[in-house]
Amino acid sequence: MKFTIRKNELTEITNTIAGVLPKKNIKPILSGVLISNENGKITFIASDMESAIRIDSDAFDISGKGKHVVDAETLREVAKNAFSEEIAINIESNKAIAHIGKGNIKIPVMNADDYPDIEFADKGEEIQLPAKITQELISDVLFCASTDEMSRNLNGVLWEFEGNYLRMVTADTYRMAVAEKRIERISTGNINIFASLKTMKMMQKLIKKDLVIRYDTKKIILKQENITFSARLMDVNFPNYKAVLPDSFATEIKVNKKELTDAIKLISVIAKNQGDTVKIDIKNNVMVASARSADRGDGEVSIEIEHEGGDIIVAFDPAFILDVLKSLDEKEVSMKFVDAENALQMQSSDKVLYIVMPVKMRE
Repeated sequence: MKFTIRKNELTEITNTIAGVLPKKNIKPILSGVLISNENGKITFIASDMESAIRIDSDAFDISGKGKHVVDAETLREVAKNAFSEEIAINIESNKAIAHIGKGNIKIPVMNADDYPDIEFADKGEEIQLPAKITQELISDVLFCASTDEMSRNLNGVLWEFEGNYLRMVTADTYRMAVAEKRIERISTGNINIFASLKTMKMMQKLIKKDLVIRYDTKKIILKQENITFSARLMDVNFPNYKAVLPDSFATEIKVNKKELTDAIKLISVIAKNQGDTVKIDIKNNVMVASARSADRGDGEVSIEIEHEGGDIIVAFDPAFILDVLKSLDEKEVSMKFVDAENALQMQSSDKVLYIVMPVKMRE
């Protein structure tokens, strides 16, 4: 099988495919990309058995049939370092030869019969979503998802379709994000989808225009122009996040976002080590952020605030507060406290809700 492909296109294809490849070498064959001639179109397929991607290329000068598996990372490096605008590829049963100007790179070929069967059939309910809203929701919540693959019930994003609203929810041990936006749906039935963090990061990269997804309770399929992405849904349930949302608050403050960000960043010079905390002392119309470390010294920063309710002293991991502040566009931030042991709630004007759990204060 022979074909020619532009360097820029092969670079983009191999970079995209890299997001699907397994991090661990589960099976050697999965480190490769399946290249085939399907009805006169050169197609690239990659999978980690949980998700898969198919990219139809604009390769030309195509001849020959067949399916071959080529090491994906090597092909990516070839595309990255090619010094000609076009790459001619000739794939035989035991090797692929990439012709780049006057240079040739030979890459071993694996047996395509050993590659798993990948299905991209259009099955299940079709849901149309605007790209802008979907991307905004993903960006609003993704940073709060647990990165611990052992915590499977938190290692992803919950999608909740309720009537004409789409809500996305993520959480880890100490924080949670809840974002929702109104969408137009033909069906008003409720649907819950729990997609892995890896799946969501891949979708975030792929979504460029308004999208159609298909959902069949076990799998989600996304199509974007010449790309089809398929992923298994998580086989565990996301926790009942509504149970941890506070019903009422004892203290509420409003504070300038920049002043708060600057204060937490400065005091984080002290609270820099893993496990270090920042203590927040709210009294009258003043917040004092302080930290103490045996190795790095101590310090405090005072900020003027608008204050309603009781005084409170509570401690947090400063990185979690900074992550939320980075996601908020408001000049003024609202912070609502229950007590020193229960969740802090921060909310944006467009109803993105963030929950941050306090940590035990050090003496």
